[in-house]
Formats: sequence, structure tokens, C-alpha cells
Amino acid sequence: MASLSKKLRRLLVGTPYDTQLLAKQRFGKAVGLPVLGANAFSSVAYAPDEIILMLALAGASALTLGPQVGIALVVLILILVWSYRQRLIAFPEGGDYQLVFRTLGRRPGLFVGAALLLDFVLTAAVSLSAASYYLMVLLPGTQGWGLALTLGLLAVLTLANIRGVGRGRTKVAAITYLFLLGMVALLVVGMVQYATGTLALAESAQQPIEPAPEFANGLHGMLGALLVVRAFSTGAAMATGIEVPASNAHLLTKPRGRNAGIILVIVGLVAALLTLGVLSLTQRTGIRLHYGHAEQQPPVLAQLSSTIFGPGSIVSYVLGALVIAVLVFAANSAFNSFPSLASQLAKDRFLPEQWAHRGDRLSYTHSVLWLAAATALLVLVTVANVAILVQLYVVGVFVAFTLSQWAMVVHWNRRLGQSAGRRVRGKIMRSRAINFVGFLAAAAVVLAVVLTRFVYGAWIIVLAGMLLVLLMGLINRHYRATAAELAVSVGEQKALPARVHGVILISAVNKPTMRAISYARAARPSTLEAVLIDTDQEQTASIEKAWAEHKIAVPLTIIASPYRELVNPVISHLRSKRLRSARELTVVYIPEFVVGSRFRALLHNKTAWRIKTALLFERNVMVVSVPWQLDSSDRISEAAPIKNQRERE
Repeated sequence: MASLSKKLRRLLVGTPYDTQLLAKQRFGKAVGLPVLGANAFSSVAYAPDEIILMLALAGASALTLGPQVGIALVVLILILVWSYRQRLIAFPEGGDYQLVFRTLGRRPGLFVGAALLLDFVLTAAVSLSAASYYLMVLLPGTQGWGLALTLGLLAVLTLANIRGVGRGRTKVAAITYLFLLGMVALLVVGMVQYATGTLALAESAQQPIEPAPEFANGLHGMLGALLVVRAFSTGAAMATGIEVPASNAHLLTKPRGRNAGIILVIVGLVAALLTLGVLSLTQRTGIRLHYGHAEQQPPVLAQLSSTIFGPGSIVSYVLGALVIAVLVFAANSAFNSFPSLASQLAKDRFLPEQWAHRGDRLSYTHSVLWLAAATALLVLVTVANVAILVQLYVVGVFVAFTLSQWAMVVHWNRRLGQSAGRRVRGKIMRSRAINFVGFLAAAAVVLAVVLTRFVYGAWIIVLAGMLLVLLMGLINRHYRATAAELAVSVGEQKALPARVHGVILISAVNKPTMRAISYARAARPSTLEAVLIDTDQEQTASIEKAWAEHKIAVPLTIIASPYRELVNPVISHLRSKRLRSARELTVVYIPEFVVGSRFRALLHNKTAWRIKTALLFERNVMVVSVPWQLDSSDRISEAAPIKNQRERE
């Protein structure tokens, strides 16, 4: 059964990878552009929808503000791109967490780390939910299966990342390039049709939109201004993913900083053009979405494709499939970024240390599974509703943007104080000004989110972020306290036990028991006794008789257990022999026999394991397992080295 489970695991996960493969996973600009830009490109699949849904609260007339909101978002994207360019100049490698931690200190660094971790969870949830939304449009027979489809995509993506699927980047790049080509074709053909007067109206253009009661008189006053700001803050999801090239420069070939900077600028420009183009055509085709009923309507890109290329056309289906693929790639980028950041936090002792280690397939298995669990929980709670998920989005990543830009301002201030020369100081002051503008822009988005979306779900992310920071602080405190307690003082490593008392736990007179006795006697403890827990008088009498017949030269102590307990009597006996000195030790020898399969193991009790677990908490008590391998275990011990060698080959 053990070998069957191992074969099943290898079938699902695959054979182990050599660590040296990590050095071969670097890629250049041609592959890096689509791979690192997929997150930013994918937001065009759902962010325009959310802008329209927000504006639709004030009626059809408010939809004319869509392009203006798009222009504001383009300005935001370009500011962030230029700001992150300055960061790449100063810090070619490393993400926002490392930058803020090193520049502003531990607390701001933890806030950035927590914000980004939550943002990656939301990225996965939003992208996969949007992908299932498009899948239901592409395959009408799957209507109503949004939650199941999202969870299915999540399961496939989780397994793929546990398998360490990172060498298929060329395929990801090719599909993303096809998506960009399809989007360019959509925008160019749409603009040509508009210029020639042949651009048709979307099917939803004639649908009436009933404004919310508070906007019955249109988009006026403070409420109107707040709605526009809310549409902008919701659409700021278009800017998420812009930072990915800067934060993942270590994945690129040298010169990493320069390559990351080129990719960053191209990703920003492409994202800006896609944003303006989609929102412009959305207004010109009259596309409408109804707030509260978005899941029953085709998304904006699907409506645009149907309007421009014709309903049911092959091009529309191909573009829809490419959109789904890029959304899955965006979710996959979260599965790459989350474990990488979690690994860094674990190395800094703010997350469990096992999160810092790679598995057989060179993936961070623990953090991948935790990300999958958090994403699944979020998807289940929101029923894979993109409109609800987007309300939780943005705040985390823009908190990170804000703090990282302020960290750059602080960095340039320090450089300015250490630099001489007018030309050098002028460059530093220019970079500082750019990062300060980036700080103001990111802070404005955070303020907009707090003002307009706090009660609509943003408070959940704020609270979760604060709790995560608190948890990471407690984890770090535990690790520091543990390290301090385990530190060796001067001369302590030379101290030897004053006396060693040996105790052999027995349940029968057999070969494992005899081996344990021989081993214990060979260790020459100061005192040695065998202990038998009496839970059955007849069996105890039989063991006592066999003990005398074999003339075993170790005194036998029988402890009565009228309630048939095994663990507590052992502990009580050890405690009754309370040691006189902290330097006196008790070594408990536990004979065990090893069987050849898990099925056979089920036929035997776990008494030894329970006793060993309990004794771990007893001070000055050491536990020694003395194994006796049965014949059935020989096949495993003989085959294992050969099997492992074959797996590595």
C-alpha cells in the first residue's frame, strides 16, 4: 500500500527535479513581456465591466463618463510605471517588501508583506472567477456553474504549481501574444468601423437602465462625485500587475534591471492603450450592464467581440478562449508571486519556516496549498461573484504601492545627503520628485477606496491585513524566543550528565525486547530497569514467568493499571523517580517492530507512538526507539534506494 500511494503521488506530482534546474529557469525580454505582463493585461477583461456597473447606478447618461475615467486610469498607470522605473534604477532586484523593510523598518515592511499576500489571494480569486464567467459565455450549457468552474480551475492550477510547471513559459508567452494580437485586432477593426460609420450598437444598447433612488436626478452633487471616484477606485484594478516586472527582475536574464525596466514600460503602455481602447469602444457601441445583474449579462469584451466581429463568429470564440487563458495565466502569476514573497517572509521568521523550503518539484508546496485554500474560501464566500470580489480588490496592492514609493523618497533623501556634484544631485532630485508623485497617486487611490468602498467590503481586507501583521509579529516573537532559549552558553556544550538512568518499556518477551535490553546494557547506564504495565493479570504472569525462565539480568518492575491505561502509568512512574539533579537524565528504550506496508501497520496498535509523543514533554527524559525489522520490511528497504535513484535519473 505504501508503494501504491507513492506511485499515485508520483503520477500526480511527478518525479523530483534537481536543484540545478533553478539556474536554467531565467528568461529574456521576449518571454518576460507576456509572462510578467499577463496580470496587467488580464485586468482589461473585468475592470471595464466594473467601471460601467458603478456608473450605471446613476443611469444611462452617466456611462458617457467611462472614457474620462479611463483617461484618469491611464495617467495613474503611467505614473506608476515611471515611478517603478526609478526603483529599478536604485534596486534592480527585490520586491516592495524587501525595499520597505530595508528602508522604512519592520512594521511598514510587514504591512506591505501582508497587503501583498492578500492581494495575491484576491488576484487568484478575481482572475479565476472572471475566467469562469467568460467560460459560461463561451459554453452556454455551463450557465449557473460559475462556482464549480472556478473551483475546478483552481484545483487544476494548484496541481500544476505543485508539479512545478514553470518550464512551459514559451507556451504561456505565445498564447499571451495571441491574446494581445486579438485585442489589437478588436480595437483596430472597431475603430475602423466607427470611422467608416459601420460600427453597430451592442445588443444591450437598447436596454433601459433604472438609476438607483439616490441618483434619480442624475449624477449631481457630492453623491455624484463620490460615485465617479468609486468608479475610478474600482477601475484601478487596471493598474494591478504593473509592478510585477519590477518585483520579478530576478527571473530575467542579465542585465536584469535593464530588461525589467524595458518590460515594465512596454507593459504599462500596452495596458494604457487597452484601457482607453476598450472603454472608448464600449461607449461608442452603447454597451450597458445592470448593477446587481452582471452575472446574467455577457462581459464587456464578449459584447464588443460579438458586436465588431459578429455574434457567434469564429473570431469571437477564439478571442474568448484567449481571454480565459490569459485570466488563468494572471491567476498563475499569483501562484508564483505568493510563494516567493512567503518564502522571503519565512526566511525573515515572520511565517512558518517550512514555507521557505522548496518541495520535490522545486515549488514552495506549503505556500501553494495555503494560497489555494485561502482562494477557495474567498471564492466560496463570494460565490465566485466578480463584482463582489473587485470591491475587495485594489486596496492591498495600493497600500504596497504607497509605502514602496515613500520608501523610495526616503532612499533618495539619504542619497542626496551623501552625494556631491550638481549633476548627480540633480538626477537624485528628479528621481525623488517622480517617486513623490507616485506616492501621492497611490495614496490618492487608497484614500478613494477608503472613502467610497470601505463599507462595501474594503474593511474586510483592512481588518485581515491588520490581523495578518499581528500574526506575523507573534510568529517572529516565537522564533526569537525559541532561538534565545536554544542558544548555547559558554561552557554549556562541555557539560556531561551526572548520571543516566535507563528504563526499558516492555509488553512481551520477544526478539525486539531482547534487542532493546542488549542495546540498553551496552550503553552502560548508571541504573537500568524494565517496566511492564499490568493491564491483564494473566498476560503479566506469563511475561513474568518468561522473564525468569530466560534469566534476564535486568530487574523487572510491574506497574498496576486497573483502568488499563498505558501512557499515564509510565509518566507517573518516571515522575516518581524525580531526579536529584538537573544534570541527571532518564533514557527510555522502546522496542518496536517494523512491518512492510501501511496495511499491515493498521493491524498493530500505536502504543509506542503515543508513549513517545507524551514523553517528548517530560524534562530530562530521552527516548530511544529500538527497531526490529520484520521480513516484510526487507523488500521496502532493498527497493527504496534503487527506486529513488531511478526517480532522479
